[in-house]
Amino acid sequence: MGLHRTLLRLSTIESLRPAALLDTQGPWPTLAGARVFDTRIDPFDDLKPGDEPKAVIAVYTEHDQGYGNQKRGGPAFRREVDLVFEISQIASATVDGDQFVAGIPQTDNELEASLDLIEFQIERALYFSSNGLKVRRGGRQSGSEWVGGELITLWRYLTGSMVSEPRSMPHRTSEEAVKLAARTITWKVQMIADVAADLTPPGGVAGLDRFPGELRRVAQVLATSPAYAPLINGLADDVPVRAPLPQLASVGMNYELLRPGQTRTGDANLTDLIAFPVWTWRN
Repeated sequence: MGLHRTLLRLSTIESLRPAALLDTQGPWPTLAGARVFDTRIDPFDDLKPGDEPKAVIAVYTEHDQGYGNQKRGGPAFRREVDLVFEISQIASATVDGDQFVAGIPQTDNELEASLDLIEFQIERALYFSSNGLKVRRGGRQSGSEWVGGELITLWRYLTGSMVSEPRSMPHRTSEEAVKLAARTITWKVQMIADVAADLTPPGGVAGLDRFPGELRRVAQVLATSPAYAPLINGLADDVPVRAPLPQLASVGMNYELLRPGQTRTGDANLTDLIAFPVWTWRN
């Protein structure tokens, strides 16, 4: 299942570029400001010839591996996903006297320091910032509301802040090996335990309820923001839901009660019906 990667990227972007700040234009968690993108760098109009380079962050999810759980009764797999940040300083340069082309300049002490600062800001925003959409961890559900528990950002809810093998690599030109003002940061992120489990409620569901397991709660929170609602609702429409299974509503039990000395006949003389509550994914 790949939906966990999409929600991981969106939750990461929400911590680095909270949607609520798009109208007010800050203050932003990183030097990149609103220039935080999902998978590719989209056009932005505040890069002008002669201006200082603009910081940019692109968020990717790459290598994704599952591991068998050694404990009986737990989820079938735990997943580790490479969460990748491409950070760079982009500047506009003049080509042939009249054309302006955006590109990554050669680094210097100031640009290199800014990349170091952005890397630090990413870590602080994901681990400790309170900016961004939030969901409750723990507690219990009463009707449609979650009560109790700790209110945390979506990224910390999805990952539990479990990151291993962080790596940061510089970029160089292919020919002269000149160092550029760009770095690739890779974190190996462990997803929440049951993110890959098939916990889709059986039959008769629509909308965001089609998301499986804990992904459902993350999708519900993301969909409250106009910045993510179109994508999340579009994904929900195409999430497959398994066919409903027969539900066990009651069990009938027949008894043959015998007095001392009586011989068994095989005919029941007492019948009982034990009713069960109808199962839903909320109980």
